[in-house]
Amino acid sequence: MCNILIFSGTTEGRELAEILNANQIPAHLCVATEYGSAVMPDLPCITLHEGRLDEAGMRSLYKELGTNLIVDATHPYAALVTDTIQKSVEDLPIRYLRLLRPEDKIREEDFVQCYDSIEDCIESLKKTTGNIFLTTGSKELSNFCSDPGVKERITARVLPDVESIQLCLDLGLAHSQIVAMQGPFSQEMNRAMLLQYNSRHLVTKDSGRVGGVDAKILAAKELGITLHLIRRPKQEAFIDRQMGMQEVLDILADVLQRPIHKKPLLITLAGVGCGLKDTTTPEVSRAIAQADVIYGAPRLLENIGGGAKRYPYYRKEEILPSLQTLQQHPTVNQAVVLFSGDSGFYSGCEKLYRALKEELNCRIRILPGISSLQLFASRLGISWQDAKLFSLHGKNKQEWLPILLDSACHNEKTLFLTSGAEDLQVIRQKVQERKELSLYYGYNLSYPDEQIEEVTEQTLPLTKKGLYVGFLYNRTPWKKDLLPLLKDEDFLRDRVPMTKEEIRKLSLCQLQLKEGDILYDIGAGTGSIGLQAALLSPKIFVYAIECDPKAIALIQKNTDHLSVHNYRVIHNRAPRGLAELPVADAAFIGGSRGDLLPILSSLQQINPRMRVVINAVSLESIAEISEVIRDFPVKDLTVTQVAVNRMKELGDHHLFEANNPVYITAFTFA
Repeated sequence: MCNILIFSGTTEGRELAEILNANQIPAHLCVATEYGSAVMPDLPCITLHEGRLDEAGMRSLYKELGTNLIVDATHPYAALVTDTIQKSVEDLPIRYLRLLRPEDKIREEDFVQCYDSIEDCIESLKKTTGNIFLTTGSKELSNFCSDPGVKERITARVLPDVESIQLCLDLGLAHSQIVAMQGPFSQEMNRAMLLQYNSRHLVTKDSGRVGGVDAKILAAKELGITLHLIRRPKQEAFIDRQMGMQEVLDILADVLQRPIHKKPLLITLAGVGCGLKDTTTPEVSRAIAQADVIYGAPRLLENIGGGAKRYPYYRKEEILPSLQTLQQHPTVNQAVVLFSGDSGFYSGCEKLYRALKEELNCRIRILPGISSLQLFASRLGISWQDAKLFSLHGKNKQEWLPILLDSACHNEKTLFLTSGAEDLQVIRQKVQERKELSLYYGYNLSYPDEQIEEVTEQTLPLTKKGLYVGFLYNRTPWKKDLLPLLKDEDFLRDRVPMTKEEIRKLSLCQLQLKEGDILYDIGAGTGSIGLQAALLSPKIFVYAIECDPKAIALIQKNTDHLSVHNYRVIHNRAPRGLAELPVADAAFIGGSRGDLLPILSSLQQINPRMRVVINAVSLESIAEISEVIRDFPVKDLTVTQVAVNRMKELGDHHLFEANNPVYITAFTFA
């Protein structure tokens, strides 16, 4: 017969007791404090013993219980307790197992300082300035309070039990220096506390992922404060008996001659709708009600029912380590991760799903929700199956603005998520002259303060903080051009050179642009090539390089005239300034001012696979192109001479007027 005694003091000890209870295996469990008893669930097969024991007390308990197997699941830093337990069994016929959470390999970075002892950490803190956020618990608090200079800068986060709080007060800490809370603490919660107490130093033990070290490291790194990490004490005795949870369970299964089961965790990735629980589907509500643990942003956790343990995590980097720990938990069979809106619409669900498939042995299901754009469309009384849908959330304006406005010009309905009211104000500024376009916003949909209105000069600025969505309605959408069809007369003209319409179309075809490409238009002139390229797709971005101030002024006028937003003018003479721009996929050279070879050398360095098209009219430029063909490694080379004659009316006759022949050279650097 195996009589099991667990010395607990960590999450692992509680988890082991729950596993044994779930498998109807009786055991005894010792905790040192009343708080240790309070956090233990009611487990019928587990007998709880409360109170601190010395070596003699332990031996007396073993004799009373007939103990023949001990699992030491005390804290990795409770070296004195572990040493006492090990001594208490040295000459007894009792098998000893040390259940120890895995030690993380924490890299010492610029903001991380590691120490082998508390004393070393304190000596280091003495040499610093700024507030200290101490998360090592109450046991070692007296060490940190022994130095007045350190003590006056401390904010101590301890467990919310009377003993810990009283110890803080006995050591002379002010009430404002005490934070009594029970974890787990997410990165966001750690960040908030560090900011609240204006902390410049965060002190922690290496208590592993389950102890929340990862979240502390991330918070410290984000805020740029120093993290002081105290390494685990080395325990040489019984080192061969130190093991993880699965090893302990395997040994117990062997000793008991019976399997110890825990089926794979069921993880539900659920879209909870766009606000209050009224927008959550019944299927998702059932999953929440049946869950043992729930993850999600604090805003989502506030609006759900169920009595599950809740973790305010929404990032994969926080959720995954927690699930890895919980997957062996006997009473945790179902976990739910909440996503706002629909799990399949601009959600972190897909990324987490892939990570879970790769790293966990678990069952996964995905449940959809009602997107805020679906609710917005219904509030507006419109269908959304023919609408263009976008998310502007967290994106650069330069990236989303051209795409959104292009959609609004060519589609009747454009629905979009925003990062806030600022996005709507930018859009309104861009569309206010377009009488065929109307802009609407939805604010805090499904909440009591919900608003839906048209955005006008009277409604701006929108000052309320909250969740905004938008709708652009076009009464007369344009049909989208499938070819470069701008005519010469579509451009504002001056005495600035312009690539003629026929040459422009051929040159653009030779550039072989694709969606997402970046184009340099060097020697842009009126901007005709670059502006037409930008109008081919809002996902193309053009940098026009021009050194003539008159040409630059004309380009700006043409940019506004043609409502082009994926275009930027650079006042410079190429090749100067090219290396500072984002890497281009293609370049058009319409004018080089005699610097063709230096320009091409610079382009080749920027992107050795760049596509280049050069237009030349003068004999000198044609001669330079001959040098290019000779000196640069190129492939897919074509040189085409184009002579365009345009019909001109002369009285009753129609004559052809010749334009200068143009050489179009196209190639890709090899």
